[in-house]
Parts: sequence; structure tokens; C-alpha cells
Amino acid sequence: MNITGTKKAIKWAREAGVTLILHGVYACGKSSAVRQVSDELFDPDGTKDRDSYLAEFSGNTALPEDFTGTAFPNEERTKMTYLNSELLPDLNDDFWNDEGIVLLDEITDAPNSIQKMMYELLLDGRLKRYRLPKGWSVVGAGNRQKDGSGSHMMPAPAITRCCHIGVCSKVPDFSRKLNSDDAEIDIEESTQHWHSINMNPMVIAYIRLRPQHAHDGQATPRTWEMVSDLMAVVDDHTDPVFIEMVCGLVGPVIGSEFCSSIRMFSTIPSIDAIKVDPDSVEVPEDMGVLHALSNALIYHVDFDNAANLIKYTLRLPREFQVYVMKSMINKDDAIGKLPEYIQWLNDNRDIMF
Repeated sequence: MNITGTKKAIKWAREAGVTLILHGVYACGKSSAVRQVSDELFDPDGTKDRDSYLAEFSGNTALPEDFTGTAFPNEERTKMTYLNSELLPDLNDDFWNDEGIVLLDEITDAPNSIQKMMYELLLDGRLKRYRLPKGWSVVGAGNRQKDGSGSHMMPAPAITRCCHIGVCSKVPDFSRKLNSDDAEIDIEESTQHWHSINMNPMVIAYIRLRPQHAHDGQATPRTWEMVSDLMAVVDDHTDPVFIEMVCGLVGPVIGSEFCSSIRMFSTIPSIDAIKVDPDSVEVPEDMGVLHALSNALIYHVDFDNAANLIKYTLRLPREFQVYVMKSMINKDDAIGKLPEYIQWLNDNRDIMF
């Protein structure tokens, strides 16, 4: 990804609430891109102190207390407490801007002990009792091991907490580092959870089509939720920057396959048309499109439109009817009182009980 695409990725990741890590050969412009985006977003007139909206840390010189603060005993000397680090933004201090970016530079040069201190900050914007202010985001940047710059491989838990992109290089592939052979994901149970948090239906449809990709290397339930968050802020899902960011979240192979599936999923019938006239909208035959359509019906259902969505669901193959009906009830149990649902339940008692 070039520098222009990198700057776009930084802005999209910030809007989606996804932590971005930029990988690339030393001196290729990774940190400069973050500084440029910070200036464009928070100081377009060039009147502020950059340190007030860009908090920079260098992984190869950082100390644990730079992140966690200093521990000291309380007055009763019964327990330890922490003074927050003054290097992290604190809106109680007039120096700091309301919005900004924390840049964890040279993150791959940091020892594993320092990288572990960054875990909570990377994913949740928190370290012990410190909370990153709303309006602030985190971006990491680091060199590649193969360039002889003294970089360390990131620990597996850190890899799946972020979106990784290659700056002026290919997107990193951590598949050999991450082994998920023993992961056991209950797809049915996970699906209900994903619908309850309004995960993008195309993500759910893909995982149901490829359940082995629910937890496979970089692809984990956590990174799939990040993909869903990214899709919510990016309109063009064919944009090369979006595709590379998806690959940076779930891995190059799975990410590329998912983005190809989006094009197929985009051919589903209009949900708005189904809400108006469920009897006239065509039912697709392709299994992949049926998976996407089923999850779109669940995503959009509410008590007011459920009757018509159920009428359309009755025209789907039976296995899809069962999945959609169960999921609709899990999403809103009041739907179970509708005559359309009660009639379907009576007609399908053999498989529901």
C-alpha cells in the first residue's frame, strides 16, 4: 500500500475504532504518514503544538512505566496504587487536545515485555486504571524482521488485536505464527451472538459458508467483528485500501476470499422491496447468496416488518427457514406472537421439537 492509501487507512481505522499497525522497511514513511494525518485532522491551520494531539512512543526505548505509570504505596501502606504516565493524553490537563492519536512507533523493535504492556491500550484504550480519552485512537508502526532492523515477531495475542497493513510492501502474513488447529467454535451459538451485536450480515454469511475460517490464524471472532466495524464506515467495499485492511485483519488468503464473496453477496434481493411486497421478490438459487440473504433478513427484522419478512422466508429452502426463524426469535421474542410465525411453527413441529 502506498503512502496515500496508508493515510486513508489510518483515517478509516480511526473512524471504525480499529487499531492499525503499519509494517514496512525502515525509513519508508510509516511514522510520517501518521504525523501528516494528525496534522490534517487536528491542526489544519498549523496553530497548535503537535505534541498536544500526537503522543509518540518509541518501542525500542520505552519503559513499562511510560505506559502504566509509577507504582507507589498508599498512605496506609496497605496496597500499591499508580500515578498515570504524563506521556499519555489526559483531558484533565489543559495541554492535551480533545482529539488525537497515540503513535506506538518502532513497535516491532520493542521487547515482548513492552509489547505485552501495550495489549490493553491496543485493543481497549486502557492500561490498568488509565483510560484513553474518547476522541483519541492508537496507531502502531514497525519495521520488518527480514530487513535486518532488529525487529521482533509480535506475540500471537497482539497480532489478532489489530489490523496490519504493509506500507510500500505486501500485507503481513502471520499464518505460520498462529496455529488454530485446536480452536473449537460453536457456529450456531456464535451466530446468535453476532446477530445480537448487529454484526454485518455479509460477515456472518461468509463464516457460515466457511465455518473453518471462524478461527483460523489471524481470522478470529474478534478480528471478524473488526471487519464488520470497518465495513460500517467504508462505502466502497471494492476499494483496494479496504481490501488490504480486511487482509490485515483476518490474513491475506481469507481476507481476499471474503472480499471476493462480498461481490457475490451484493446480488441479494432488496430487503426494502421484501418489506413492501414479499410475494413478488425473486428467491435466489445460489447457496452463497441464500446465506447472505438469510443473514440480511435477520439483521433487518423488527416487530413492525417481521410479518412480511416471514412471508418471504417461507419461500426459502427449508433449512434456511429454520435458521432465519430461530434467529428472528432470538433477536426479538415478541415476533413469536405473530400469527405468521405461529402458523409456521405448527407446520414445522417435526423439526422444531
